[in-house]
Amino acid sequence: MNEEKVMSSRVFYSIAWLVPICSALFYFSNKVFLTEQDSPIMLNFGSSFFSLIFSSFIFIRSEKISTLKNIDKISWIYIIFIGILMGVLARLVLLYGQSLTTASNAGFLVRTSPVFTIVLGYFFLNEKITRYQFYIIALMIIGVFFMMTEGHFSFHKGDALVLVYGAFLSLDFILSKKILSRGISPPILTFLRFLIGTLAMSLVLTWTVPMVFVGWHACLLSGFFLYATILTRQIALKHIKVSIVSGLVLLSPVFTALFGTLLLRETLSPLQAIGGLLIALCGYLLFRAEWQVKPQIIPVAKPVGLS
Repeated sequence: MNEEKVMSSRVFYSIAWLVPICSALFYFSNKVFLTEQDSPIMLNFGSSFFSLIFSSFIFIRSEKISTLKNIDKISWIYIIFIGILMGVLARLVLLYGQSLTTASNAGFLVRTSPVFTIVLGYFFLNEKITRYQFYIIALMIIGVFFMMTEGHFSFHKGDALVLVYGAFLSLDFILSKKILSRGISPPILTFLRFLIGTLAMSLVLTWTVPMVFVGWHACLLSGFFLYATILTRQIALKHIKVSIVSGLVLLSPVFTALFGTLLLRETLSPLQAIGGLLIALCGYLLFRAEWQVKPQIIPVAKPVGLS
């Protein structure tokens, strides 16, 4: 029985590797299909809209609508907060911050979020990581720095806003973990997150900018990969440490660069290649360290919907 539990836990560690892969495909599809004439904020909204469609389909197929009645008040507060935070506020902060800084700065600073996640996880989830795991994540962030900036970094006005987005992203990880630990299934949380976020964002866009839609095929593809990223992340978060999931997400630039090299014939500088190899090596070491540790089975609340 214990061996079955260990193997089951290791399956979830393997699923955690799908998170950076899906995330890389999301960013890669945006890069391929987004033109200079397209509005990034409208592509974001379109992606969320199709993610909502995908999540609705999975929700209807795998859950009963009546399960929503079993969600407690505290969980609803967390879910609504996450939907509005990540569906509207965080996106606007990131887009505005990106307009005031360089792409390399933004790409690096966003990926410092595991530092916030480790701190928040310690205080709000009582999660602790080993010194070895902390050093590995720190080395991964250094690798991201070399990949995204090629060793050159100068401060810009938007950098602080991008860091705020990174903090929001970490808070999303923490609150999602708390919601999942209260018995909410990943498909339900994913569906409600996109439902609330998309509705809130549509209201904001109606009041602020013209609703000019980008190509549906671009939104459809990026929406699918966005949905896959969030769903696999929620599944992983339900079963393993939030700091480990957050750390493995740092592999996303490596997979993005790999897709760009194979499909678009893009090239990396020697420093970027070194950074990518460092991230990949540390990602493997982080996964290996968790794989070899016999997982602790922590009881959770009676699941609402799928567990």
